[in-house]
Amino acid sequence: MPDNRYVVVEGVIGVGKTSLAKLLSERLQARLVLEEVEENPFLKDFYRDRARFAFQTQMHFLFSRYQQQRSLRQLELFSERMVSDYLFSKDRIFASLNLTDRELALYEKLVGWLELEVMKPDVVVYLQASPDMLMERIAKRGRPFERDMERDYIRQLNEAYNHFFFHYVEAPLLVVNERDRLREPPRGLRGPDETDPVPPPGHRVLRSDRERAHAMKGESAVGAARGPRAKITAPGIVEMKRRGELITCVTAYDFPTARIADQAGIEILLVGDSVGPVVLGYESTLPVTVEDMCHHTRAVARAKSGALVVADMPFMSYQASVEDAIRNAGRLVQEGGADAVKLEGGERVIDSVRRLVESGIPVMGHLGLTPQSVLAFGGYKVQARGEADQERLMREARSLEVAGCFALVLEGIPAKLGADVSRALTIPTIGIGAGVGCDGQVLVSHDLLGLFFGHTPKFVRRYAELGDAMRAAYERFAADVKARRFPDEQESY
Repeated sequence: MPDNRYVVVEGVIGVGKTSLAKLLSERLQARLVLEEVEENPFLKDFYRDRARFAFQTQMHFLFSRYQQQRSLRQLELFSERMVSDYLFSKDRIFASLNLTDRELALYEKLVGWLELEVMKPDVVVYLQASPDMLMERIAKRGRPFERDMERDYIRQLNEAYNHFFFHYVEAPLLVVNERDRLREPPRGLRGPDETDPVPPPGHRVLRSDRERAHAMKGESAVGAARGPRAKITAPGIVEMKRRGELITCVTAYDFPTARIADQAGIEILLVGDSVGPVVLGYESTLPVTVEDMCHHTRAVARAKSGALVVADMPFMSYQASVEDAIRNAGRLVQEGGADAVKLEGGERVIDSVRRLVESGIPVMGHLGLTPQSVLAFGGYKVQARGEADQERLMREARSLEVAGCFALVLEGIPAKLGADVSRALTIPTIGIGAGVGCDGQVLVSHDLLGLFFGHTPKFVRRYAELGDAMRAAYERFAADVKARRFPDEQESY
């Protein structure tokens, strides 16, 4: 930590971040930067009537934090070491929790500009504690403006903080729970053994982008096939986000792929319309039919996996009318055996999503680069680069959540936007070319395994080269047949 010039300590109200910041500033001989909480004139009224005073309180905090952060720029010029008890970007936690949609839209415009001039920390220390412990500490310190604070609000705030920091990627993050003590074992600083709510399994420190990239290459051993597990449901996927667990998803178009992916512990099997170009030889997903999707969904469903089976609704199976959407989604569930369906688009599919959910069919949304709109996009291009497009995507994501989607695929969008959307929603986001800040990731299995020989997008990482292995096996088989080495006596009756 001595090499980090700007250290930030964060956590929910009452967790002890100011105390730790003071201790660190003394140990590191650093300037102490404290948030000016008690100077907010709206705070007492906010705890008494959150709905009425949320916007005033939020705006005062936003500009107060911004003014203080601007002054830090001057200190940075003189290379002074600093320790702060707040992170500027955490302002979004309170905004998303307390503001109305109209207020939040205005807030997002303002904060987007202000963030450009704010210093980024070198390391963030995130302190965690249970709601009961937080309420106990708040009561002990006896601040008058905190007397009306409700436990349910602290619980909501605690969950929002956990969600925010489990997706935080702008600096290395050290997570410390109330039951832990900072110490430095042989392998370095570590975070909590347990959290409340539970963090992603195996995490000790939620690392920076570069460190996470190395970790994704397989730092943990891949074990043998797992035994049967309880069936994962759509509500279970939402619960994973609430607990801070990252979600894995791969495509599957047949029985053996579904069986193997399930044994590997994958949570979602997506029977994608990508079956068209990947398996059926089409140039795009557009020729895929409902019959095609039912056929491949049935094959995946026969694996009787514990994973959630989600079937893509193919092109023109839901765009013409809500009635088409209900009829074709019903076929994928009833005939195909899907646990849920996925459809692409924002505002134009809201009515269909709402009706499907009302009919008892779980729906996964899909925004960003939506392959069924490739003709309208003029090709497979990264979407939502401009400010207006990003605002529209954020608005449509919230609309899909309100309509009842249990999850949302984000494809081909800037990484920062993927993280922003993930923080703004209570339902999980599944990224594909949308950055590490999403709640989960999906890849086409044939891309992941090295079995697809068309264009490989930038976001694909190949974990195997099965195409080369298959070619070599076929060559050896052909050579053995030509040389009469196959079959031999042991392979004959």
